[in-house]
Amino acid sequence: MNKRFLSPIISGLIYPGAGQLLNGHHLKGWTIITITSLNLVFLIFFIFKGFITVIKNISAPFGSMWEFIAASLAMNGRHELVLLIVLFALWIYAIVDAHIGAPPEKSTV
Repeated sequence: MNKRFLSPIISGLIYPGAGQLLNGHHLKGWTIITITSLNLVFLIFFIFKGFITVIKNISAPFGSMWEFIAASLAMNGRHELVLLIVLFALWIYAIVDAHIGAPPEKSTV
């Protein structure tokens, strides 16, 4: 399989930025990997912060896990939503850029 098709698959399925590394665009690849990693760290931090806030403010257990998650997002959900949008946009950018930045197929004729 050539890089034109392998790069976006790797960038989309393994980790955003991996396709850029495969294409030889190391600075761009490591930048995307760093931004994605920081985004995930902050996302996990805000999710746990929301869960802790909900746990401190409830007096009785919730009926289901989904109600617990919904209450957590309602109290502190703006940060998570912004981080998820940025993560999704970065992921799509990495897939498209890996495909566009891949070297063209070599003709074997």
